[in-house]
Amino acid sequence: MNLSESYKNRLSELAGIQWLPKTLYHFTPTKNVKSIMKNGLIPKYKPNRKYYSDKFTSNAVYLTDVPLINSVNLPSDLDYEEKITILKINTSFLDISLFVVDDDYYDLYLQDDESIEDMGEEIKSSERLLDSLKKETGVAYQGIIPVKAISIFKSYDYSDCPPNC
Repeated sequence: MNLSESYKNRLSELAGIQWLPKTLYHFTPTKNVKSIMKNGLIPKYKPNRKYYSDKFTSNAVYLTDVPLINSVNLPSDLDYEEKITILKINTSFLDISLFVVDDDYYDLYLQDDESIEDMGEEIKSSERLLDSLKKETGVAYQGIIPVKAISIFKSYDYSDCPPNC
């Protein structure tokens, strides 16, 4: 199977009734891991972009299906001199109704005549969520991610990260 076929198969899988991949990833400073492994991932209000609203993306945990640090948009307040840990999230423990598109999606992919307010419940639609993942902006989860859903995928110094890590 070549890369193109693999990509088509992945899109077909995600486009089904259940759009949600079995695994998503969350990037965090390593200093936060002990607390996360004790309390779970607790949503916070810290969007990365200008298009945000308490009604839509507040109190969210931002997740991606890409476990490569150089392929995701990390928060602007992240200290790139510290260690970064990628957490692996088993989505079978999550409530699918608590997902919305990532705040970056609004900035990058809304049409000129679209606004967040106009989208309403569409920000939770399978089509928009799949599009948000496909365009590598990720998704936002508006609930607490329990400890049982979290495992450590990889930790490293961001400053030592080669181009494909």
